[in-house]
Parts: sequence; C-alpha cells; structure tokens
Amino acid sequence: MKTSKLVIVCLLLATGFFCCKTKEKAAATVPAVTDFSITYINDIKPLMDRSCTPCHYPETGKKKLYHTYAAVSKDIKVILNRVKLPIEDVKYMPYRGKRQGLSKEEIALIEKWVASGKPE
Repeated sequence: MKTSKLVIVCLLLATGFFCCKTKEKAAATVPAVTDFSITYINDIKPLMDRSCTPCHYPETGKKKLYHTYAAVSKDIKVILNRVKLPIEDVKYMPYRGKRQGLSKEEIALIEKWVASGKPE
C-alpha cells in the first residue's frame, strides 16, 4: 500500500514538473505581442493637426511645415524638445499657447512612436 502511494505521489510530481517545464519553454519562445501599434496616421498626425495648425501647415503656415509624415519624422527630436519646454519659455510650442499643448501622456506616446521606428 505504501509503495503504491509513493508511486502515485512520484507520478504526480513528475507530471507537474514536466508540465511546468513545458509551459516555461513555450512562454520563452513566444514573442511579446503589444496591445496596439502606434502609427503616424492614427496617433501622431491628429496631435500635430490639433496643436500645430495653422503655423506649421500649408496656406497659413509661416514656419517650417509639419503637415506630412516625412517632415514630422525628420524633425521629431526638435519637435519633442520644444513641446517639453516650460510654457513660459519663449521656445515652447505651441507658440504662446495659441493652441492646446501636448500632455505628458501625448508626449510619451510620441516617444514610444519614435522608439518603435516611427511607423507610418
């Protein structure tokens, strides 16, 4: 009787050990999946449209234009530096608070977009 109980316990432990190893191995080989993909069209362009018009957009834009992916992608470091400045700084954007500034969450979103390779 003791022997059969010991065999059953050993089988249960061996099965549990095998299953745990299999799950760990499977988890290690599955690539991480992100909840969503940040893109220029869906996420960044709306922020630019809201906060950078009319100064940086065609027809009324008097400054460097930021109405395209290429322009924003090229100058994103400059843009990020300007929107992170204190609002009282003369280089802060949007200039003199003419438009809604970017929140910390929106700036973090842009930084994640840059870190992910700036997908269009």
